[in-house]
Amino acid sequence: MKFKVLLIGATGLLGSNIAELLNLQRFEVKATIRKTSDIRSLKGIPVQLAVADLSDIETLRAAIRGCENVIHAAAEKAQGEISFEKIIAFDCKGTANLIEVAREEGIKKFIHISSANTFLRNEDNDRPKGFNSYVESKSGAEDKVMKAFKEYGFPAVIISPAFMIGSRDSKPSSGEIMMRFLNNKFVLCPSGGKSFVPVKNAAACALAALHIGKTGANYLISDENLTYTEFYRTMVKVSGLKRTIIKLPATVVSSAGELGTLAEKVSGKTRRSNRENAVLPNTCLFYPETMAFEKLGVRRSSLNKAISEGVCWFSQNGSQKNDRSKTRLKVKNFLAPSSSKLKLKTHLSLLSLLFCLLISPLFTQAQNLSYTVYAAGSDVGGLKAVCTRISGNSFSISLETRLNLPFK
Repeated sequence: MKFKVLLIGATGLLGSNIAELLNLQRFEVKATIRKTSDIRSLKGIPVQLAVADLSDIETLRAAIRGCENVIHAAAEKAQGEISFEKIIAFDCKGTANLIEVAREEGIKKFIHISSANTFLRNEDNDRPKGFNSYVESKSGAEDKVMKAFKEYGFPAVIISPAFMIGSRDSKPSSGEIMMRFLNNKFVLCPSGGKSFVPVKNAAACALAALHIGKTGANYLISDENLTYTEFYRTMVKVSGLKRTIIKLPATVVSSAGELGTLAEKVSGKTRRSNRENAVLPNTCLFYPETMAFEKLGVRRSSLNKAISEGVCWFSQNGSQKNDRSKTRLKVKNFLAPSSSKLKLKTHLSLLSLLFCLLISPLFTQAQNLSYTVYAAGSDVGGLKAVCTRISGNSFSISLETRLNLPFK
């Protein structure tokens, strides 16, 4: 018997990989798209498409009709490009609308995709405010889900993956880090790092949660903790491409962010490079390995395999116009880039780097922020020490064991 699943955010990196696994497990998939959606990431996956918008509750009602389960993998990741209010409206109000129609339909399981960064806490055990619009909006959406679970027994399970890498990233989202490597012989590398997760592992956890996930639980999906330098060196090894990796001091990245914020104030337009978006590149967001994979019965694939699959997918599908950044993604040609364009791009990059180096003394104030990642003691596996490295002027993340929190 086929069970119909409504998949929100099916065209994204994680959503498309979830769609692929759902199809392999013989689920009937109804995928919501917007009128402007690029559906290349769903190529080769038989799904029923439904035009719906999280801000339009009537389109959600029409889309969810006849579905037994919902997987909510949509998110607005264009922080620094659109206003914070629009990001909040998409993630928080949109999630509230989806919960409402899911309750009306009487769905059996609601899998909500959040972010590992929602585990950050400040000294008062509160989520940080004004830290990052994407993280703040995902935290707000997560709160909506947990409120519904506590008040109505809403059958929700939360999956919170770290930084995902793999194929089918048509936007691209997290794949931008791979694009910078593939499209440039000189790779500018910030001083921070992330917990990298193969997207297929995160997708497998979402499907496992559909079967055996405990309602009300929040599963932290973390894997390999690498600095950006270590990640790019891994890409060199896996791809076989020769690249020169230039490590940027934290003050240079911060200076570029300050300049972007100044330009925002002058022009009145949001920019991708601003003070907010300069924090994370200087930060090592490392997470402890939890028992989520074991609890969900998921066998992990390697990060090297995910990188290889991502490189192959970009080489076959990557040439497109990105409407948000208005830049040409030329990954189909990354093995033999145009020498003249490459020289121009390299010269501009080096000039920008030199300029930021010259002005960086103006922005050398340490931020001295401290955040904590809390994890249930039973999942920590004995790790009770600081689980991240402090990078430049960034904040630190420490790990404490707390047995009274509602996530796994």
